[in-house]
Parts: sequence; structure tokens; C-alpha cells
Amino acid sequence: MSQLLEVERMCSPRAAVAFVKLKSRLLLLTCEGPWLHVYDQLTRRVLGSKRLFDGQAVHGITSPSTNHDSTSEPCHTQVLVWGGCSVCVVRIENDEEFSDHSNWGIQVAICNARAEDWILDACFSPEASISESLVKCFSRAVLITSHNVLLSLHIPLALSTKDGNCMSIHRLANGPRSILYSAHVIWPSHGPGLVAAGTVYGEVLLWSFLSSESTSYSSLGIPGILNYTFKGHEGSVFGVRISEEFSNGESGTRRILASCSDDRTIRIWSIDVSRSQAMHDGIQKAFDGSVRDVSGGYVEEQTSQSLVMAMGHSSRIWDIRFLGESKSNWHLLSLGEDGAAQTWHLQQLCDVTRQDAKSKSSPQFLHRNTFKFHSGKNIWANAVHQQDDSSLICTGGADGRLVCFTLSTQNSLHLANTLSSQWTVGEVLKDLDKGSDASGKNLANAREVDPSCRTIFTAFEGHWKLVRHLSSVIPTYPSGVLEGSANFEKRSPTDPMYDAEYLYIENGIFTTEHGVSLVASRRYVYRFEKDSEKISAWFVKSDHGSTVDYLFHNLNFKPLKDASSKLKERAEIDTLIAMGHHPCVDDKYQADYSFQLRGCTLDRWSLKYTVRGPNKDYIADARYVREDVTFRLETESESDQIVKEASKTMSSLQHEVSGDLSQTSGSFKSYTWVNENEFLVSTETGLLLLGTLTCSSKHDQFSLAGTSAQISWEKIANIPDLKFSCITTSILSHEIVIFAGATGAIYAYRHEKKSIQSPIKASSKVAYLNSHLLHRPPSFALSKNSEAFEIAVIISCVGSSKVHLLILDAETKFSDFSVSLNIVLTRSPGFIVTSACFVALEDILVLGSRGGALAIYASWRYWNGTIEVPNPYYVHHIHDEDTVTNIQGLPGGKSKSDLDAIYFVTTGRNGTYAIHQISLDTSSCDTPVKFQTVHTCTPPFGPNVEGMCFDRVTSDLLLWGFRSKQFVVWNETQKKELMTVECGGSHRNWAFSPPSNGGSGGTLVWTKASVCKVHSQPKASHQVFQSGGHGREIKAMALSPPVQVMDGSMRRYVATGAEDTAIRIFDGSVDKEAISPQDFRCLGIFTKHSTGIQQLRWSSCEQLLFSAAGCEEFFVWRMSSVPCLEIGLVCEARCPQVTESSDLRIMDFDVAEIRGADDSTGSDFCVQAYLLSMVYSDSSIRVFRYNSAGKQKGFKLFVLGHYTTHCLTQAAHLGLGADIHLCTASTDGHIAFWPLTDILLQNGISGTIESLIERPSHQPSDGNCPSTLSFLTRTRVHQSSIKALTAVPISASLVLLVTGGDDGALAFTLLVRPVVNQPSFHPSS
Repeated sequence: MSQLLEVERMCSPRAAVAFVKLKSRLLLLTCEGPWLHVYDQLTRRVLGSKRLFDGQAVHGITSPSTNHDSTSEPCHTQVLVWGGCSVCVVRIENDEEFSDHSNWGIQVAICNARAEDWILDACFSPEASISESLVKCFSRAVLITSHNVLLSLHIPLALSTKDGNCMSIHRLANGPRSILYSAHVIWPSHGPGLVAAGTVYGEVLLWSFLSSESTSYSSLGIPGILNYTFKGHEGSVFGVRISEEFSNGESGTRRILASCSDDRTIRIWSIDVSRSQAMHDGIQKAFDGSVRDVSGGYVEEQTSQSLVMAMGHSSRIWDIRFLGESKSNWHLLSLGEDGAAQTWHLQQLCDVTRQDAKSKSSPQFLHRNTFKFHSGKNIWANAVHQQDDSSLICTGGADGRLVCFTLSTQNSLHLANTLSSQWTVGEVLKDLDKGSDASGKNLANAREVDPSCRTIFTAFEGHWKLVRHLSSVIPTYPSGVLEGSANFEKRSPTDPMYDAEYLYIENGIFTTEHGVSLVASRRYVYRFEKDSEKISAWFVKSDHGSTVDYLFHNLNFKPLKDASSKLKERAEIDTLIAMGHHPCVDDKYQADYSFQLRGCTLDRWSLKYTVRGPNKDYIADARYVREDVTFRLETESESDQIVKEASKTMSSLQHEVSGDLSQTSGSFKSYTWVNENEFLVSTETGLLLLGTLTCSSKHDQFSLAGTSAQISWEKIANIPDLKFSCITTSILSHEIVIFAGATGAIYAYRHEKKSIQSPIKASSKVAYLNSHLLHRPPSFALSKNSEAFEIAVIISCVGSSKVHLLILDAETKFSDFSVSLNIVLTRSPGFIVTSACFVALEDILVLGSRGGALAIYASWRYWNGTIEVPNPYYVHHIHDEDTVTNIQGLPGGKSKSDLDAIYFVTTGRNGTYAIHQISLDTSSCDTPVKFQTVHTCTPPFGPNVEGMCFDRVTSDLLLWGFRSKQFVVWNETQKKELMTVECGGSHRNWAFSPPSNGGSGGTLVWTKASVCKVHSQPKASHQVFQSGGHGREIKAMALSPPVQVMDGSMRRYVATGAEDTAIRIFDGSVDKEAISPQDFRCLGIFTKHSTGIQQLRWSSCEQLLFSAAGCEEFFVWRMSSVPCLEIGLVCEARCPQVTESSDLRIMDFDVAEIRGADDSTGSDFCVQAYLLSMVYSDSSIRVFRYNSAGKQKGFKLFVLGHYTTHCLTQAAHLGLGADIHLCTASTDGHIAFWPLTDILLQNGISGTIESLIERPSHQPSDGNCPSTLSFLTRTRVHQSSIKALTAVPISASLVLLVTGGDDGALAFTLLVRPVVNQPSFHPSS
């Protein structure tokens, strides 16, 4: 008795989708293969499924046009479905058993018919949308075929599933003879019907037909009337669409026609409705016998001049749709082979479509957006549901994915309460001034911390390059150039009235304008007085060259804003001016200083002496530049590097009003989030601002109300130290922000009281800063106060080989921090810290570097400030040699199988994220940390993966980063894109805040062209009704053996490989509680291969997956169970290339396990290696041994063979008793058998193919020379290439071989091992 296979789940290309309104509910109809699925658009649940055709896939769906004026709520509707030559009408009605709208059901009745040709498009008659009482017994529809023939379809109202021939089809009209690739037919309620036909040869034909059955063209014996022939496309026309009628002023009503083509262009053509109407009137008169000219005086018009043309897709365009019209401005949607949906805006169309005037204006066809919601290639299906001010769009692609998204009339993607805004610094300051005037007080107090004289004086120390130009009027003082060096030597003050002192020593060569060179030197003393904040220059006595003589001049600094207005400003450079005067008896000296500061680092400075008098009249202009480095940072002793002046408690910084800053210019620099709706931003002028987003409480899923964001601004402080550098980190749970300036000053912002605590001073400019709230304080930390908490701050400075770990204590959320511990961590010279995280209940600190390495510090809680910190455990090439951007521990990152296993995730700028497992080995002193990468994956954006988090509600892994100029948020758990923002790319200041309430969006703030921009959306950019799979042809599939996951259950997984070079792992189980039970749950997408996948196979144990592709790519993947993502997959080995041909493809391979035992211990047999037999496209065979562990881990080639000139396509290991053979299939239709038994014995391997055993004591004679293999026999079983082969063991001596070929045949070959002791066997087909 034969058994029928039933489809349980299906993932295939989506060829047709449609929206249907039923009982005030919007239904989404979609087809894959011959199946029709009905979804509730609101809940995304499948309401029902029905198979429509037996051997034909569905290609299109259409429904009667919706009557917007009707207030009735029909409980049933009809849709027309076609595929190939088959057509059926489906009646969908509400199941009365389900009164609750949340549990709808449907009943489907179908009626089938068959047309004479391939159907391209169809539409119902206009009467089908009118109330049923006006229709007697049937409705009508028309079908357009691929040979431009219009068919009429009669549809009975009472459909019956028992009567399959209740519909009738007859020919209504013949269009111009041609072969079509696309067509669109419309049947208006008045006037003739129109057919737009896209031909194979690049023409677009527009012809009309009579909609009345009594006056059909067939009854007149004439074809349909051709109105227009549009020429201009340079390739086949794949999509055409006729617009609705629109008013064109004095010219009446018109239509436009859009077409898309193989040439990647979209063209818009003008249609005169009166032309079709006049032809229609002529046909009516001809039917009455009053005239003989059926064309009404009009003839066919041919034109190659389209109104407008545009090109946007990277490949062929399959379809084009109109989304709506407003004042002759149209919105269009195009869908292409590149898997993208693009939106367009057609403007200024009214004037150019008039026939009575020649307008100088030309229409503009503008590209708006590109949406890439599908993987791979080809969007085949689309449907549009018009709403009040938007269009709900559904697309289905070759990847099987079904998505919906909404476009506004501006063609911008708007979701519930989507906020967008942009501000310049000037606009923010004006807004603050307005708020201050309205309230009578400043919104925030600020204290301006100007660079002081102390900063300048401290920066003097060290060596400088000196160039002085001297221009003299008096001949006794020659003009020339001095080149040399200057040194400020720090020494103890020689006068107790001063707090610091330098001895200035200048040496150089002075070359006169006549070429005479002289040795020159000069000395001064510079002093600093702390109380008065003054710098003074003094002459020295000539006897010693170091003793202070008398005052030269004082440095009088101008205010910062006065100085900056007179000098040339540079980006990130602040220029300060000081002047000094020295009156002599006859001559007067004026000294003009100009200091160029980068933060508090003196970059370069100049000193100009102007001397006027009877004895001296010259100008000496000197320029000073650092000798060693361009920007030298201040250095301090080791004891003062982090904690200043031995005081561990930081006092609060009282803010004072800094005055009116509304005239300050500049740009935004650094962003950090304080909480989900508030962020801090610094500017180039040192201003620290707080921005607050005002969000609505309503969260309609596709509301288009959100436009401009309501952002309120508040001034927090003005800190010039932040002008040139601002490194930030935040703790969102406590609304604390830690930030550092250019001089190494570190600040703490407390949002509860909006205060900034005084800085901790680092040794130099901070290069990296990270903070972490310690949930389990160390044993040396806090009292028993329940409100007390600790923060760990990680600091890395420019030019320092040390990393500092600070522990900051606070008794309450409102109390000041105190530094309780300062731990100095060592690092290798090339290890530049870029990320950090505490894992394993905060016992382990992991640092990431710019070079893709990790440094792991174990058990840091047992360290203190006095003992030497052990060297870290380094792991290199985690993300190749690219930056590790983020590190986070996995929620529940403890393995049930190993309580000591710890998991954490890293992201990198090589476009990947990885999951790692570490464990502490206390018995080992050399390597106390055991490290293993268990999962590596490349999300479909990049190459910059910048951050990640785990959703607090769903625990989904969210990744974000940049794809070209777009910022992308990706849900890795659900494998869907959540948010895309056109921001200009990664080279800018930005900060992202993921939602905290389980939402699917987030908020991005960034700087573009000196403008602060904000984009916020609480929902995903689109809805996914079915996830789908590959976007290209699936070439390989493999089902895994049962695998135990972390919750203890057993699961099986399906691995698929396709021409898109990706390997996908799907969950093989069925989740009945899922929104879409038919959907396949994709657990991972892996894209290491560079060519299409040829074959996949699982091992029966060790959870290994083997994959083969072109370019001799053969990878070994290891699967393991990990928290959150269920499984992890990492590529652990690659088979080395054995030929020089880059095009050589591995066509197929088979795997057999080799087990071994340790004779000394007597342990059980376990898998030690794998036998891999591969067949190649050059007719060669190679057999490798792969060791997955141990000292001999890797591949070893020990068998080499060659077939005839035909390509080998299939390979399988066969076991007949003790004989082991390799069976191959080829393009010549033959199967061949290659004996492996003797070769395996020579390498110490024996047993059956199901249980190969290796003798431990065996030593091969020559491991470097592979054995030669020849086929034993071959048999022809197909007329052409063999595409599939499988072996079914029946008994120890009997194997059934099943093959399938290009000839469309299945061949069954029985392999029998003779009873006699002979190594041969006999195939019989």
C-alpha cells in the first residue's frame, strides 16, 4: 500500500501577495508554490491554508476593488488566483464558529478553470465591487495572456468545491501580435478597458477593448484597438502599470503609464484618455452601422520620448507600482532583481502632459529611499493597500520572506511616534536664551573653566625648536634668521615669593642677510606666582648665566573671547594672547605672545619683540615648536598619575553662570546617553548640554503622526577642557556619566542633582574610558548601607603602557564619589584598549584591543594597590586584526554541563561577532585561563559592527553598526533588521540607545555637517510575517543527528547551503505556539565561503558539520550549545588547497568516522579522525584523513585518483561486508566503484564503513606520498549527467543504490557481494 507525503512546513519563493478587506479586518493573502495562506495582518497569525493547484505554482492574485463609500462589512469575498495556464476563484468567508475577532478562522471554496495560454494579469469587472444585490448570478473578470490575447472569465457567485468546471472562459479581444513578458489590464466603470503590454523586444503597447459583452471585438471581427506604441527601452520590459485617472487642468483627465525593463530604467509615459474614448465611440458607431471608420479618426501613435526616465537599481527591475497621487505629484515603488524596493517621487507632471501648451518646466523623477528587507536576489511579489495618508506595502521574495512596511506620502518610513530632529549649536543656544527670558532665570547654571596662566606655565617645560626672523632698520643691528633650540629647565624657585621657576636657555646660529653666520645664545628666567596667577620674565646676570638680575616684563593675558576674535582660529585649537612691556631709558620693548593650545597641551607658540627708539629699531619674530612630538602630554610621577594630592574624596564642583554664550559658534562633538530619553553632548567650545526627548504615550504600530522630535535643551557646564577631546562612558541604571577632557581630567556627572564632581587627573590625555556598576562589591569595599554602590572605571592614557582600574565608592545616589582602590594593570606595548567588560560574576576583566586581541585578567578582586598584578592571558586574532568594539557577558552564561564555564560576546570591525567560553583552572600556574571560541557569525551588515546588547524583555541579541552610509540595528536572534538610518557612515560622532521595554527600535543621535541629528523609533522598520531562508538556489541540505541542548532536550537541526555562499542552520522541530507554525526558525547564518555551496554533511558524533564549495573550499565547522542563541558554530579547520587551479570545484564528498582506542588505558573506542572522500570538477578523487584534535590535528592526503574526462558529480561510501568502496557518479551517466579496503589497511584502518577502527600502534610507512586509486568497474545507469545519489544498506552483503539524472529518470541499482571469497561485486539495474 502506497503512502502519500504531506507538506508540514514549506519555505519557497513568494510569487503572489494581495490585501483583502473582510469584516473590518485586513487580510493578507500570499502564495508559495501551489499553496494559498491567509494571514491576519494585525496579529500576523495564519488563519488558514489551501492547496489550489496540483502541479502548478501560483503566479498572481487579484481581488475586486474596494468600494470606499460602502459602509457594509461583507463576511466573504472572492479573489482570482492564477498560475501558468491555470486559474481559479477562491471564496474566503469568516467562520461563524469564531465570534471573537482575536480567534478568526476562514473557510475556502475554490473553482478551477484552464486558459489557452500563460496568464500574465487579470482584473475583475467594475460590477464585482458593487453590492451583491445588483448582480444576478455571476461576476466577470478578464485575463491577459503572454501572446496579448484578452480572455473573459464568467464566475458564478455560488462557488462549489465539488464542481470544478463551473467557470467558463472565452476570447474577448486580440491585441497586437507579440510576445509579452509583462502586462497590466484595467477595467474602468466607464469607457473602454485598457491593456498595457510589455514586450520581449523592449516596446510598450497600450491598446483598448470594449468592456460590454454584447459589443465585443470578436463579434465585430476586429482586434483590439492599438492606441500607443512606446519605444525607448533597450531591453525586455518586465513590468508595466497604468495609473488612475487624474485631472490635468484644461486638458481634462489623463493617465500615465510606468514601465521598467531589463535595461535597469524606469520610464514614465503620458496617456490621453480622450484618444481611447474617441476610438471607443467610433467602434460603437461602427456596431450601429452609422460609420465605417472604427478608429474615430485617430490612428496609432508611436513615440520614443518618455516624459521622464530614471535609473536606480543595480540590476534588472521586475515590477513598478503607483502608491498615490496628490496635485499631479505621484509616488511610485519599484522592485528589482537586487532584492531591493525603491521609492520614487514624480513632480511637476501637470504642465508637461498638456497638449495645448508647451511648458518650459520638465518633470522631476526623484529617488527617495531604498529598502533591503530581503536576502539574496529577486522580489517577485508585491501588494499595496492604500490608507488615508500612507500606503501599506507587502513584498515577497525569492528567499521566501514575507514583510510589510508603511510609507507616508513623503516616501519616508514613519512608525509609531517616530521622532526626527536636527539642531545646530546656534539654534540650541538661541533656544536656551528664549527659555531663559521666558522664565526669568537661566535653565542651568554653568561655570566656565578657562585655561589659566598655570596651564601655560606648566606647558613651557622642555625642548623647543626655534626660528627667529630679525628685521632691523639700523645698520649696526643686522637683519637675518636665527635657527636653533630653546629649553625651559625647571628648577627650584630662587625667590620665595614665587611658586615655580624656569631657566630659559637659547642657542643657535644667526645668519645675516649677507650670509655671515654667527653663534648666538640668550638666557632669561620665567617665574610663576600662584596667588596672583601671573607669569613674569626676568633678565639674568652675565657672569653666571643663571642668576636673576631684574624684571624684563610681565605677561598680561587677554580674555579668551577677546583674543580669539582677533586671531586665526583652527579646528580644535585655542589661541591665547599675552602682552608685555619693558621701558628702557631711551628705547621701548613690547613683547607679544601667542599660545596655541590643544586642550591644556601647548602645541606651539610665538613671541614677537617690537623695539622702537633712537638706539634700537627692529622687530624679532620667533616661532617655537616642540622637538620630540607634535603634541606632548603632561607627565607626572607614578604616585600622582591618577589620584591627585593623596586626597581620595572628590569634592562637588559648584556651577556658576558663565554668561551669555548665544554667540558661541562651533559643532557638536561627543554624545552619551544618560537614560533612554536623555543624552549629554559636548561642543567644540567646551559647552556641556543635556538633551531630552519628549515622546508620546501612544504606540500605534504604523502611526504616521510622528514628524519632528520635541527636544528640550539644558546647559550643564562650560568646560574648555572638553573643546578638543571628550571621551565618555555611562551607567544608565544610575544615570551617571564619566567623561574625560584633553588634559587627562576625569569628571563625574550625577543626573539626580545635575552636578559635576571635580576631576581626577590622569597622567595624560585619556584614550579609552569605561565604567561598570559592580553588583557584587569586593570584600574590601562598602559598609552595610543598602544604598551604597561601587563603580569600576577603566582608564587608558595616550603614550602609557599601563591601564588603571579605579574603584569609586558612593554611600548614596546623591553622595560624592571617593576613590577606594587604584589597580595598575600591565599590557603589551601594542595592545591599545578599545573595549572592556567584567564577566563571571565580575570576577574576570576582559579587555579588547585595536588589533583584534583580548587580554583576560582573572580574579582581580583579590588584588590591591600594593601587590604586583599578574600578567594577563592574551588571545590574538579574535576579530582578525581589526578593532574589538564591544564586550558583554551572556545572560545566564553558565553551562549546566560545566559549572565553571563562562560565556561572553565580542563584536569587531571585521564585520563579525563571536561568543567565547572561558574557564578558570586553579591547578595550573602557567595558564589559569582556558579559552575557546564557540561561535562566530557575520550579520548581514557591516563591516563595522560597533555595539550590541541583550533585550531586557525578550533576551534577544541586538547588534548595531554601519553598512556604507547607513546605521543598522539587527536582531540576531530573530534574524531581522529593526532599524536603518541614513546618517552618512561611521566616521562621525554618534551614540545609540536601544529600547529598554522590549521594543524593536531605538534612538540614534549623531553629528553630520556640524548638525546634531536625532532619529527615534520604538518599533521595527517592518513586520516579518514569514522569515524565509536563502535568496538563491539551495544546492545542499543535511539533517543533523539528535543534539542535546543546554536545557537538556534533544533537537535536530537542518543545515542548508545555497548559491548565495551562505550556510543556514534551521531548527528542525515544529513550534505549534508560534505566530506562524509553518515558518522555519533560522538559528544562524554563516558566510565564510566565497562561492556557492556544493555539499553539506554532519558527523554522527562530535557535532561537526562539513561543507564544500568552489575554489577547493572545504571547511569543518564545530557546533556547540550556547546560552541565548541555543547553538554556536565556529569554523575550526580548512582543507588546504592541493592544486593551483582557482576554479576547481569540490562537487561532492562523503564522510566516515575512524575510531581508535588507547591500548595502555583500555579506554572505549572513540572518534579520533574522519575519512573524507572528495570528487572534483576536473574528474579527480582525493581521500583525506582529518584529525579533529591532538598533535596531528589537520588534514592529510593519502589517496589520489582520476576518472575519465567527464566531470564527477556524486560520491558515496559503500560497505559490502568487509569490503569498502567509493561509489562515484559523473556527467556521462555512469556510476563507478573504487576499492578502498587495501589502502585503508595499509594505513592501519580496518572494519566496516559504519565502524572503521584504527590500530594505535600502527605507523604508516610513507605518510607524505598518497596512494593511487583506480576504479574497479563502472556501469551506465542514465543517459546524461547524474545529479543525485544515495545508498541504502539492505543487508551486510546487499546495498540499494538510487540515482537521479538530467534525463528525468530514477535508477535503482542493486549491489550484491558474491558469497565466494572475492573482493568484487556485481551491480544490476
